[in-house]
Amino acid sequence: MIYPDIPKLALSIRQPWAWLIVEGFKSVENRDWKPWNLGLKFRGEVAIHAGIKVEDDCDLSLSRGYHPVTGERQEFPVPKKYPTGGIVGVSEIVDVVTSHDNDYFVGKYGLVIRNARPIDLIPVRGALGFFDWRKQLEKSDG
Repeated sequence: MIYPDIPKLALSIRQPWAWLIVEGFKSVENRDWKPWNLGLKFRGEVAIHAGIKVEDDCDLSLSRGYHPVTGERQEFPVPKKYPTGGIVGVSEIVDVVTSHDNDYFVGKYGLVIRNARPIDLIPVRGALGFFDWRKQLEKSDG
């Protein structure tokens, strides 16, 4: 199946962080690696891939009504189960920063995200860094 409205490149993120991004709650994705070290001065749309594993500490904080970084109370509903193992949304990377005042920024580098939106799960294997998810889709189908 072809998905023309979904960007070619994807970034794999553990749940529930991926859910926070595609639902518009988290606008900075932390990375320890420099995207430009990989020859990527990437800006633009990217597919959000949710890995198979769920980060338990973040999941527990959210399920109890707390911000997973600051520990402050928050008021938004979270799902009982997060979709995993595939493309779950699309977002736009508008900048790469080394500092940011956003509560979610805790890494060496932050991918600043805008215009995020969820999509129905497209099952596909993940990969490190930015990856062509359609190639992984072919592998998972075969």
